[in-house]
Amino acid sequence: MIKDWVLEELVVGQKTEPMMKPPITKVQLAQYAGASGDFNPLHLDDEFARKIGMDGVIAHGMLVMGFLGEYVMKIAAQQARVVNFNMRFGNMTFPGDEIRCSGSVDSLHRS
Repeated sequence: MIKDWVLEELVVGQKTEPMMKPPITKVQLAQYAGASGDFNPLHLDDEFARKIGMDGVIAHGMLVMGFLGEYVMKIAAQQARVVNFNMRFGNMTFPGDEIRCSGSVDSLHRS
């Protein structure tokens, strides 16, 4: 469980408690495809993925970004307004990969 942060106690440079997600499953990819409408075979069909040079299917980038959004909202939603949310995809996520979200306080803007 992620700690309930108190906005007044945050300081620049502070590290936030990480959030771990269970390993990505192929069932989860199929469920996400249904929810998002993204049925690209790269996310669902190992044979197709191998034909285009991959080892197998990869997770939807937006699924992974959704995990990061969940993390941000657990930390900030009760006390802060999220005004900017960016993500850079540094690598592919495969079934079996665990997602670890973490962060740090870069700046504070109190009103």
